[in-house]
Amino acid sequence: MNHMMTILILTIVGALIGWITNIFAIKLLFRPLHPIKLPFTPFVLIGLIPKRRAELAKTIGEVVAHELLSVEELIDETVTDEDLREIKGYVKRKIKTVIDEKMSMVPFPFKAMIQGPIDQMIDEEVDQGLNEVIVNIKDIVQTRLNIEQLVEKNINALDLKELEQIILKVAKKELRHIEWLGFCLGGLIGLVQGVILMYL
Repeated sequence: MNHMMTILILTIVGALIGWITNIFAIKLLFRPLHPIKLPFTPFVLIGLIPKRRAELAKTIGEVVAHELLSVEELIDETVTDEDLREIKGYVKRKIKTVIDEKMSMVPFPFKAMIQGPIDQMIDEEVDQGLNEVIVNIKDIVQTRLNIEQLVEKNINALDLKELEQIILKVAKKELRHIEWLGFCLGGLIGLVQGVILMYL
C-alpha cells in the first residue's frame, strides 16, 4: 500500500511538473516583452519572439511573397477575365455613343457606309489597347508593390502584446496540446520513477 501511494504521488508530482514546465516554456516564448538584465550576471532575459521579431517578420514576409501570394496572382485574382470583358464592353459602348453623337449630322447613307468599319476598328483597337494597359498596370504594380517588405513592415509595426495575441489566437489549440503533453509525459516519468523505486 505504501509503495502504491509513493507511485501515485510521484506520478501526480511528475505530471504537475511537466504541465507547469510547459506552461512556463510557452510563456517564455512571449515574455518578458522587453529585455531584463539579471543582476550580477551577464545574462539578459527576453522572450524568444520579442527578441527575434525582426527575423520572424522577415521570414514570414519571404514565405508569403514566395510561397503563398505573388503580385501577379494578386492582380489576376483582383481583375478577372469577366471584369476585363465588362470593362472592354463599357469602353466600346461609350466610344460608339460619342461617335454616334458626332455623326448625327452626317447623312444616313454615308453614316451606314462607314458605321461597320468604324465599329470593327473600335472593337479591335479597344481590345488591343486595354490589353496593353493591363500589361502596363501589372508591370507598374509589380515594380511598386513589394509584398515581402509590406508584410515585414506591418509585423514589425505591431505592438508586442498585439503580436502575442495574434500568435496565441492562431496557435491556441496547439499550445494547449503542448501543455497537456507535458502533463502526460511528466506523469509517465513520475510513474516510471515510482515503479523503479518499488523494485529497488
